[in-house]
Amino acid sequence: MRSNLRPARSTFIGRAADLEAVETAFAAGDRLVTLTGPGGMGKTRLSMECALRRLADATLQAEEGDAIFFCDLSEATDLASIAAAVARAMDIPLTSGTDPAAQIGRALAASGPSLLVLDNFEQIVAHAAATVGTWMAAAPAALFLATSRERLHLTGERAIELGPLPVPDESALARPSDAVALLVERMARLRRAYVASDDDRAVLGKIARQLDGIPLALELAAGRLSVLSPDALHERLQARPALLGRGSTDAAARQRTMEDAIDWSWNLLDPPERTALAECAVFRGGFSMDAAEAILERPDRAAIDVVQALRDKSLLRSWEPAERPGEVRLGLYRVVHDFAAARLRETGDAAARARHAGFYADLGERLAAGVDGKEGPDCLARLSLERENLEAAFDTALRGSPTVALRALLALDRLLWIRGPLGAHIGRLDAAVDCGGSAPPALSAKVHRARGNTRRRLGPAEKGASDLEAALALARQAGDASLEGDVQTDLAALGVQRGDWAMARAHVDDALDVLRRVADRRGLALALGVQGAVHHQSGRPDEARAAYDEAIALHREAGNVRGEGMCWTALAAVHVDRGELEDARACQEKGFAIQKEIGDRFQGYSLYTLGVLQHDAGDLDAAERAYEEARGVARAVGDRRLDALCQGYVALSLCERGRFADALALLDRATAILAEGWDRRYGALLRALHGGAMAAVGRVDSAKSAFEEAEKALAGPGDALLLESVGVLRGLLDLAQAARTADAERAFALRQAARSRRAAALAPGPDGGRSLASRSAEARILLRVLGRALEEKETPAEHAVATLDPSIRPLLVHPDGRWFQAPGGERVECHRRPSIRRMVVALARKRLESPGDGITADGLLAIGWPGERILPDAAKNRLHVTLTRMRQLGLQEVLRTSSGGYLLDPAVPVRFVE
Repeated sequence: MRSNLRPARSTFIGRAADLEAVETAFAAGDRLVTLTGPGGMGKTRLSMECALRRLADATLQAEEGDAIFFCDLSEATDLASIAAAVARAMDIPLTSGTDPAAQIGRALAASGPSLLVLDNFEQIVAHAAATVGTWMAAAPAALFLATSRERLHLTGERAIELGPLPVPDESALARPSDAVALLVERMARLRRAYVASDDDRAVLGKIARQLDGIPLALELAAGRLSVLSPDALHERLQARPALLGRGSTDAAARQRTMEDAIDWSWNLLDPPERTALAECAVFRGGFSMDAAEAILERPDRAAIDVVQALRDKSLLRSWEPAERPGEVRLGLYRVVHDFAAARLRETGDAAARARHAGFYADLGERLAAGVDGKEGPDCLARLSLERENLEAAFDTALRGSPTVALRALLALDRLLWIRGPLGAHIGRLDAAVDCGGSAPPALSAKVHRARGNTRRRLGPAEKGASDLEAALALARQAGDASLEGDVQTDLAALGVQRGDWAMARAHVDDALDVLRRVADRRGLALALGVQGAVHHQSGRPDEARAAYDEAIALHREAGNVRGEGMCWTALAAVHVDRGELEDARACQEKGFAIQKEIGDRFQGYSLYTLGVLQHDAGDLDAAERAYEEARGVARAVGDRRLDALCQGYVALSLCERGRFADALALLDRATAILAEGWDRRYGALLRALHGGAMAAVGRVDSAKSAFEEAEKALAGPGDALLLESVGVLRGLLDLAQAARTADAERAFALRQAARSRRAAALAPGPDGGRSLASRSAEARILLRVLGRALEEKETPAEHAVATLDPSIRPLLVHPDGRWFQAPGGERVECHRRPSIRRMVVALARKRLESPGDGITADGLLAIGWPGERILPDAAKNRLHVTLTRMRQLGLQEVLRTSSGGYLLDPAVPVRFVE
């Protein structure tokens, strides 16, 4: 076989799909394949690898008569120089006075089946028809593989665009990827016996991401690793691209640095294209054609034509964003962006940046206004796409057009409040407040409101309060009643967070009055949602449900799916506290589905609610998974309150398992965070749990202090429910003190006090009201924690006494189900209720044999109606009706659901009685 190929000087890494695409194209009958892409993307190396593999295959098969030629056209500028370069590669003489292209065509035809690789065709694309087109016609058995920064525009051409090498995901930087593999392989050539550690791979993953996975940039970076550690190179790459330096001295001049590679393409552009490419540096994170037309438009040439030309020359890349399938997004690779930004600075960039800031402030304002309407998910997705452009618009306009900057920032705030993260946002909000003194009162009010709410979430809460008070005064000064109502709603939410019920009720009542007066149904729905939280957290679940129901109706009317999702999640929490776990699960699933679809950070609270639901039902494994998933959302968006709550509830689950020492480490962190003022009430509850865990491991004095602090924090009105729950936890301190004393009589009295706390929580409230256990999921879980501890500590004699103690109030069941008696209730005869009779006995036996395990719906159907064949929908309805009736007959506080089915609450004793 005739060939001028030389062995490759470096290991070929990755590009398996691209190699296959070339071979597939040739196998399908395509004769001209063009590899396109920007400079440094590895087109030359891939074309060489394709040729070398063909040569190896032909050699193995001992094929004769084929030919493979590789021709570098980087120095060619016209027809004569193209022909001369190809003739040298094929080792054929050119006869003067004869058309050189025709001579090459005849030589190719005589070579039979052959492959001609034409490398670096971009500067001579105008001559493609007179050369490649002629040769394809003259030599029908020949194949052509070209590399070019733009396609050759010939009939029958198959263009394959090369993208970067895959880089690792930001969340898994040490995972294998082609880009990191290239860095490691090249680094091993420079350092003998080098083996990359996982830490090295993680840093190399960061470097690969910084360089967009562009092979030439990676090769140049690898060269620096001979004198720099990966960490040092990563830090210094902030000075891209100069730090990458020069590559191999035998490389083509245009590929010795990334700047050389890009400069080669720059010199091939006409003046309008150069201007447009430089101005593209004002964009961040990509842009749409609408943005390009607004910012790059010039009288001498339409923006769409210039953008198309830059895209054809591989200086712009395009992709379909996941947030908006079907839409085309345009952008620059980072190294190209740095080059373009340098050119823009040389010519002056103020006008382009001002156009950019104005365009995105207008766009962001429109999209933010639509988030709470029928187009909300689409507006949110578009805002998410433009996040980096909105940040750039704010940073640019802050110096010269503060009003434009504030408008851009408020649009950004709408996005980050919903999706996060909020941590880095606070710096821009501080800068906005500092420069917002000259802004109109309404605009200044919105900025103060944004910072107040962010501080309410991130802390410190008191600074958040001062911002919201300032926003309220400015809204009133502006005469904007809707804005005033919104700020009143925010202040009410802050009151809920503080556990200041007087503040919360006063502000939510004012918000509702103002918003009803101006018929602002959007704001009214949000205020009703906060009113629901006020009612729920202060122990009025029926009023909470009514407020949430009204809010959901208004959100649906407005098409505000996000608001509806938040209310469903909040309503789920109300049902959980009441022990209505089926209804709670249905509401939670509705809320979570909405939040997941639109990427709302509130899905963290939905997952937390799911965790409490599963925890209440006794499914500790599922609950811990939900809490940890909620923690992941909280950390991603910067919500430290939610993170602390989830840590606390994982610790609660560990306490229920008897792993108090493990729980303490989590509680140390969680209580420290909530002590900063994030949530007074739940901070106090977790402080009490901290005390209970310390008591369980023998740290009695520290436990006493923790309980005193918790009870002091919950001394105000509206905290009675949590204070009663803390009383249950004090039973762990009673048991710890009993273990410490040598006085047997005192020890017995202390253990009896713990049992009395448990009995009191299960007993009906004053005037026959609902028990603590029926009103609070936390109380039911804490009762199980205390119950386990009691079982482990009590003596056989005390167990006998406890069994006879009527204050324990067990569920009594006749052995064959003739009757049952719920704790504190009347005896219910079941002679004429055979299905209920069988199901109650089965559930009671399951409770005694395997506390916390449930019976599936199918299992209960088989028990209640043995041998009957029932259609699925009818069976589901029959079971639902029967379970509802069982609750009505007195099992409301006892019958629970879990992922494993239906069960009797493990916290409630069960006894079979003749």
